[in-house]
Amino acid sequence: NHLDFAALGWLESYLAGYAGGIVAASHDRAFLNHTATRIVEIDERTHTATEYAGNYAAYERERERQQAAWLAEFEAQQEEIRELRRAIRLTGRKVAHNRAPRDPAKMAYDFKGGRVDIAIARNVHAAEERLRRIEADPVARPPSALRILPSFDVAEARSAEIISVANLTQSWDGDVVLDDVSFVIGSGERIVLVGPNGAGKSTLLNIIAGRLQPTTGDVHVARGIHLGYLDQSADIPGQSGTVLDAYRQGLGLHGQDAIDELIRYGLFTIEDLARPVSVLSAGQRRKLQIARLLAEQPAVLLLDEPTNHLSFDVLTKLEHALAEYPGPILAASHDRWFIERFAGRLWELRDGRIVVHHGSPADALEHLSKAMPASSMDVS
Repeated sequence: NHLDFAALGWLESYLAGYAGGIVAASHDRAFLNHTATRIVEIDERTHTATEYAGNYAAYERERERQQAAWLAEFEAQQEEIRELRRAIRLTGRKVAHNRAPRDPAKMAYDFKGGRVDIAIARNVHAAEERLRRIEADPVARPPSALRILPSFDVAEARSAEIISVANLTQSWDGDVVLDDVSFVIGSGERIVLVGPNGAGKSTLLNIIAGRLQPTTGDVHVARGIHLGYLDQSADIPGQSGTVLDAYRQGLGLHGQDAIDELIRYGLFTIEDLARPVSVLSAGQRRKLQIARLLAEQPAVLLLDEPTNHLSFDVLTKLEHALAEYPGPILAASHDRWFIERFAGRLWELRDGRIVVHHGSPADALEHLSKAMPASSMDVS
C-alpha cells in the first residue's frame, strides 16, 4: 500500500533477485502476479485456507474453472429437481387414473392392476426419497453477477455533456493542489485517474460530488443526473445500526424486498444482515458501500480507489459490473491490475493539472512506470 508505480516496480525487481523465501500478505494482484509462486487464500466465512499453485493469473484461471464447475453442478441439480417433481406429479396422476371405483358388491380383485399400482408407487417413493435427500443438502446457488443499472436512458444522453469542470482551483494554506483544471465528461466516457498520493485525486472527486467547495472554478452536472460516489473512507451511514439498517438508510428500501435484494448481490449472507456495522472489517464496510451504490442506480460513477480492501472474488465481480455499466465512469486508482484492464482512457494528475494519455490504460501505465524512476534505494 501507498507505494507509487515506480517504487512497486523496484520492489518487485528486488524480490525477483532475492535468494531467500518470501511470505507476503497482499491484495495487490499485479504484485502477486509478478512475485508469487504459490497463493494461499483464507475464506472470510469459513476461515479455511486453500492453496493454489502459481502466480495470480494462475489463481484466477483456477477460480474461474471452479466457478464454472459450481454453476454447472447447480444447474444440473436444479434440472434433476424439476424432473423428479414432474415425475412424482405425473406418476401420481397415473395411479389415480388407473384405479377404478370399487363396487362393494364385487369381491373380485384385479391382481394385475394391483401389481402395476404397487410398481408405480415404488417409483414414486424412490423419486420422493431422492428429492428429499437433494433438498436436505442442496448445491448452494452461486452468487448472482453484480449489475449497476443507471436510472436514465443512456442512449438519449449519448452526446450530452454530463459533467463539465471549468477553471477549477483548490489550495490548502497556500499549497495549490488543483491548478486551473478544466475538462468535460460525456455520456459513456470511461476514465481512470492516476497520480501519486497527495496529487489531488480524492479532492477532485469530492468537488465533483459536491462534498467540497473549490477555491475557485465551477462544476456543472447535467440536470437530472444522479452521481454515485464510492469514496475511500469506508464511512457508512447508520454506524450504530446493523448491516441491513445501514443498507436501507436514506434509499427508500423497506421490508423483505430490501433483504432479498441485498442477499442477491452475494456480498452478504442472511446471517450478516443483523451484524452491527461497528464490528465490520474494512473489506466488509467496502462491500456495504458497493451494495448501497448498486441500490442507488446512479447515472454516473465516481470511484475513489474502488478496489481497496476487497477480496479477489468481490474484485472480479465488481470489475465485471463496471465493464458492463453503460454510463460514464471516473475512477481514481493505484491498482495496476485494475488500471491495465480498464476499458477507457487514462488521465494523470500531475502538478495540479490533468495530463491526458493516449492509447490504452495498460500502455499509458507502462510508460508512466518507466518515466518516473523510483527514489534510489539501497538494501544490503
